Amino acid sequence: MIWQTHQYRVFVATPRSAPADKRMPAALYVLDGNAQFPLAINAIDEKWTAMSGNAQLSASLPVIVGLGYPEAKAYPLAARTRDYTYAAPGEAFVAGGGAANFYDFVSSQVIPYIEKQYATDPEHQILSGHSFGGLFALYVLLNHPDAFDTML
Repeated sequence: MIWQTHQYRVFVATPRSAPADKRMPAALYVLDGNAQFPLAINAIDEKWTAMSGNAQLSASLPVIVGLGYPEAKAYPLAARTRDYTYAAPGEAFVAGGGAANFYDFVSSQVIPYIEKQYATDPEHQILSGHSFGGLFALYVLLNHPDAFDTML
């Protein structure tokens, strides 16, 4: 996907089968998709079952969406700095500050696309991030507290 001249790679993994109860699946948005998407795929079954607390919910695996970049690097530092940090004064922070813009991309382009293409539950959206991705998740929590119902 392209947003305001910046290119992004969106990875998507869907559950192998539909939930037994016919509910729409949650969407798990994983920041740093280049590195974290494969890890999320490998860990989701065990972690989701443990988090769900019962067999009914554990059958409803989420659609996993990795938000990454069209680069070979697992953690493209310049792009992550630009997108995952909020504006701060000072010369040391001039390369960052794009969190609001990146949030606009995620909320206006990625989420609607995923909801339409994969019929995910708009009331069950999860955002996962660590390091700079965790900083972005904190930005979203503080500035858009209703955007996601769960933050990891």
